[in-house]
Amino acid sequence: MFVIYTAISVKLKYLSALFVILLQLGSLGEIHAASLNNFVPLQTNFESNRDKRGDLGGPYPMHTVDIIEQHGYPVETHFVETQDGYILEVHRIPPLAKNDKLPVLLTHGNFQSSAEWVINTPTNNSFAFILHSMGYDVWLGNNRGNPYGRRHKSFATNSPSFWNYTFHEMGLFDMPATIDHVLNQTGKSKLNYVSLSMGPAAFLAGLSHHPEYNGKIESAVLMGPTVFMAHFYNGLVYYMSFLSRFITMFLNAFGSIPAISPTLGKLLNGLLPYLCSPKVDIIGICVNWIHIVYGQDGDLITKEQVAQVFATTPASGSSLKLTNHVMQLWRSKGFQEYDYGRRKNLEIYHSETPPSYNLTKATVPIALFVGLYDFMGHREDAKTLASKLPTLIEYYESPYKQFCHLDFVYGREIAAQLYYHAIEIFQIKEK
Repeated sequence: MFVIYTAISVKLKYLSALFVILLQLGSLGEIHAASLNNFVPLQTNFESNRDKRGDLGGPYPMHTVDIIEQHGYPVETHFVETQDGYILEVHRIPPLAKNDKLPVLLTHGNFQSSAEWVINTPTNNSFAFILHSMGYDVWLGNNRGNPYGRRHKSFATNSPSFWNYTFHEMGLFDMPATIDHVLNQTGKSKLNYVSLSMGPAAFLAGLSHHPEYNGKIESAVLMGPTVFMAHFYNGLVYYMSFLSRFITMFLNAFGSIPAISPTLGKLLNGLLPYLCSPKVDIIGICVNWIHIVYGQDGDLITKEQVAQVFATTPASGSSLKLTNHVMQLWRSKGFQEYDYGRRKNLEIYHSETPPSYNLTKATVPIALFVGLYDFMGHREDAKTLASKLPTLIEYYESPYKQFCHLDFVYGREIAAQLYYHAIEIFQIKEK
C-alpha cells in the first residue's frame, strides 16, 4: 500500500509541476514588484495617472474611477500599503460638504473589485452613489491580487510568494491597513463597514486576530456572507471537497498561483461584454448562464445588464490557495484557518488541525443580510453564523423571495431597498 501511495504521489507531483508551469505562463508580462516611490498617497486626475492604476480592459468604462466620473461624481484615488508589503488602490467618493456622518467603507467579495458598488443601474440603485447622495464619505476598498491590488514592494506578480494568501491575510493585513487609512484621512475615530460574500470571512478572521479594531467600527453590515458553508450550493459541493487534499499537496510543493491568471481575467473582461451584449447574444445565453449558476432571480439581472456585469466580473485576483481554503471550509463545515496538512500544521499551529476563528472576539454590532434564493451565502449557514456572533443586531432576509447572491450588487431597485435599510442601521447606531 505504501508503494502504491508513493507512486501516486510522485505522479501527482509531476502533473502538478506541469500544471503550475502552464498557469504561470498566463501571468508572464504582468506588473512586477513596485517601489512606493512610484506612488503618491492621493490622486484625483485619472487621465494623467492611468498607467499607475489597475487596468481591467474591456469596451465599457472598466476602471472604478471611470465609472464614477462618467456619472458626474467626485472621486479620489488613494494607495494603501499593508504591513506585509502589498499596495492597494482604494477609491473615495468624498462628500460635497463636511458633516458629522461617519465614513462608510465598502468591501467586495471573491473575484470582484471596488467597481461592484458603482455598477448597478441606474445610478440611484448603486450603493456607493446612494450613500454619497445622503452625505456620506464613501470609501471603496480593494483586496490584494485583484486589478487594483496587484503591486507589492518586493514580490513580482508572477511569483508564488505574491499569491501566497487566502482571505485570512486579507483580514489580517488588508482590512486593518484600509481602516487605518480611512480614519487617518477623515479624522474620524470610527467608520461603518459593509462587506459582501467572502468579504465577511476576511472581516471576521481579521477581528479574530485584531480585536482592537472593534473599537474603530461603529457597525458592520455583512451581505450574503460565505463564512460557514455547509449548505453552499445546498451542500452539493461537499462531495467535491476531496480535491482540496490534492491541491494542498500541490501548493505545499510548489507554492501558490492565481486561480484565474491576470491575463485570462483581462481577456474575459474584454471579450464577454461583446459576446453577452443583447445585439450578439440574441437568445440570452449569458443571462441564462447566470441564472443557472447563481439562481433564477425573476430577471432582476436582465440581459441588457449582463454585458456591464461581465465587464468587471470575474475580476482576476483570487489565489489558488484562497480557493483551496474555501474548499476546506466546505469539507469541515466550520470556520477555521488554512489547513496545510498534519505535518505542516504542527509546525505552524502546534496542532494537527488548524484553529477555528474565535468569533466571540467580533464584538462590533453586526447585521447579516441574507437572500432567500442565495445558493452561496445560504440562509442556513447565515443562521449558523448569527448564532455565534455575540453582538448581532439584526438578521435580515430580503423580502424578495428570489433574491440570489449576485443580486446584492446587481439587483437594481430590489438591492437598493437593502441599501436603504443598511443606512437606517448606520443612522440608529450613530445617534
